[in-house]
Amino acid sequence: MSTTQSPESATYDAADCQYQLDAADHPADNPPMQALGKWFGRAVLAIGIGALAVALYWRFGREETPDRVAELGEQLAKQERESERAFQTYQPKVTGRFDDLSVPADEILHQLPGIVNVEVHSAKGKAKGRLIHIRDWHFVPKPLMVLDQETLRGRELSAREIDTIWEEHLLEIDLVQVEQMAALRCLVKYHGLQRTFAEGLTKEGMEVYRERIRVAKEIEDGLRKQKAEAEALLNGKANEKAISVVNEADRLLAEHKREVLLELGALGRLQVADVLKTVLPLDDPILLDDDSPVRNGNRAVPNVAKRKARNDGHVRAVLGADFALIVLGGSHDLGESMKAVAPDWEYIRVTTRRVKEVAGE
Repeated sequence: MSTTQSPESATYDAADCQYQLDAADHPADNPPMQALGKWFGRAVLAIGIGALAVALYWRFGREETPDRVAELGEQLAKQERESERAFQTYQPKVTGRFDDLSVPADEILHQLPGIVNVEVHSAKGKAKGRLIHIRDWHFVPKPLMVLDQETLRGRELSAREIDTIWEEHLLEIDLVQVEQMAALRCLVKYHGLQRTFAEGLTKEGMEVYRERIRVAKEIEDGLRKQKAEAEALLNGKANEKAISVVNEADRLLAEHKREVLLELGALGRLQVADVLKTVLPLDDPILLDDDSPVRNGNRAVPNVAKRKARNDGHVRAVLGADFALIVLGGSHDLGESMKAVAPDWEYIRVTTRRVKEVAGE
């Protein structure tokens, strides 16, 4: 059964291989959980609408096939191995803290795994601050994706087409996030990264975001614990019950990732894994809601004025210190906003290999 449709406390019964929800914490009986689900869905929807402006139009006309899904699945398995190996073997030639303005951030970025392009926008005069923008590829809610695809194609999609498009989307998101997380883990361990800013988060939504992370971590940790206990029982022995528990835990972990973790993004996933300490809000709720694309024929494009206002808001959100790393959609370019709002800050826009691939650049 589905275990992560909404943020719920839960226990995992290893003996019965069943994921059991605590009835007392079910959203239907818990208004705060209901509010959490509504807020998070609203934030994801707002980001997803903007993401469609660049993502789905590029996809339109490309034939989705089961072979493509299988290929992406193979790429993901390979990416997971490569990213883990890259992190484990990372030995920076350029050392120093990322938030130290005397350290060349572009040189650090170039040596990180998965980074293929680093655009440096120098400050006017001596830099008083530094903003690093990791370009993202957004999770888009399934209903919104289907609606937009049917609008673009001018017809209703078959169930098979919907399943294939959705599966491709999830695999592409996972590929991007796995690569991003390897680079971010290196920054945390070797270059002093402790806090970041996430698109879609607002000050008003931080409480429910933290609860979302807490519950996701509780579920993830519980499943991994039960899997480890079952694996310990095996110890080279044939134990059908333990094997069943391991297999069921693997299935539920994969389901949890698809239904919860991918929506949280690379930053949220690193918080769930206790790698990243702090994620702060990057967005203003009004500017976020206003930044919806407009139609140009069968293409969705950003509203230039409202996108500019939101980009300006992103810059203002990080000015409380002299350093910020943000994960923000790949279509955003804060160059002009930096000139207008923080001309004495350095702005560096970073592209990973997988973002470049899925964006068709």
